[in-house]
Amino acid sequence: MSPGGPGVAEDRGVSEEAWLDELVLEVQGGNAGEEGSFLRFVLDASSGRFLAPEPSPAQALFRERAVKEAARLAHMARPGATEVAFEREWPERWREMSRRSDAPADELFAVLDTGLLGDHPLLKGTIAEEVNFSDEEGGEDRSGHGTMVALLYRAAIQRQPRFLNVKVANARGTAAPRRLIRALEWLAAYSRARPDESIVANLSIGAYTRSWLGFECKGRCALCRAAVEAAEAGIRVVAAAGNRPERTTCPAMAGVRRRHPDIYAVAQSSWEMSGTGNVEAPADHLWKPLEEDGSQTPRAPLA
Repeated sequence: MSPGGPGVAEDRGVSEEAWLDELVLEVQGGNAGEEGSFLRFVLDASSGRFLAPEPSPAQALFRERAVKEAARLAHMARPGATEVAFEREWPERWREMSRRSDAPADELFAVLDTGLLGDHPLLKGTIAEEVNFSDEEGGEDRSGHGTMVALLYRAAIQRQPRFLNVKVANARGTAAPRRLIRALEWLAAYSRARPDESIVANLSIGAYTRSWLGFECKGRCALCRAAVEAAEAGIRVVAAAGNRPERTTCPAMAGVRRRHPDIYAVAQSSWEMSGTGNVEAPADHLWKPLEEDGSQTPRAPLA
């Protein structure tokens, strides 16, 4: 995603086994590769005040359309349901669904990224579990990118979110593919052990891979296979499509080329550099200081 789209990383002709251990995975962004380059979106260094996203009108409309479509499908599955009745009832249903609630969200959101800032006011008490597959110690976010992703989910849902902090990338937003594969394997096992849990995995990281004969990946590389395994374990996988027009990063390619129903390759409809996906979402976000209720308490800069 923007925050959320994977960055540019290209196979250089090495064997797949060697490639899996190279730092070719990157999060999206013009400053990807610089330590802490996304912290400015979640923390104002000059004042120490935390920041939070304010959805744009386009994003608010996108969210309502997505929720409405899911509600419509559920409504029409009932005996005797009609489109007319659904449209008549929808305005009131949407008002009710849009009310903020302290009740926990039904979904568990796994953020496979650069970690999370657990002391961000909007994330305190939301991290259900933490696991680290990166080349850094601890699950703290030294990049800012993972925190951005979690905050966007926090702004989009009306209930109290629950997050799995699955750290795979370092402060520069880079990682080796094998680390992401291990994280996906861990998440698949986690899901199988909890069959009643509804899990959404956000992968705002990826690489442009090719088969070892030089052809573009068709959704069957090691990264894509790991994403498919996670989806087969009952996880909805949301992977950004990348930041090269008419191209798609892996593992989002598993949604585009293999068309797996539970893998969503998300393109950014308002960004001309977006990759190709099977779902489009607006990319514009406004990041503003948090207001009132003690949430502006300054924190010390990250070491």
